[in-house]
Amino acid sequence: MSVLTGLARMMGVPANIEMMLGTMVADPGTTAWLIGFVMHLTLSGLIALIYAWGFEHVTHKAGWAVGTGFGLVHAA
Repeated sequence: MSVLTGLARMMGVPANIEMMLGTMVADPGTTAWLIGFVMHLTLSGLIALIYAWGFEHVTHKAGWAVGTGFGLVHAA
């Protein structure tokens, strides 16, 4: 997600997830961006743990088909 928003910014689209998350708790600026960056990394890590739990305890395996299924559920 960070790579996609970085590419969007390079193409002129004002996408800044870190600042959006950070301004929920602080005024816009460097501090807000850093807070948003930490929030983004934390949430991404939690999502990764949910994926890992699902692969380990729900499907008992991992592969492209199972990964695609998890991705579709996440996208929905």
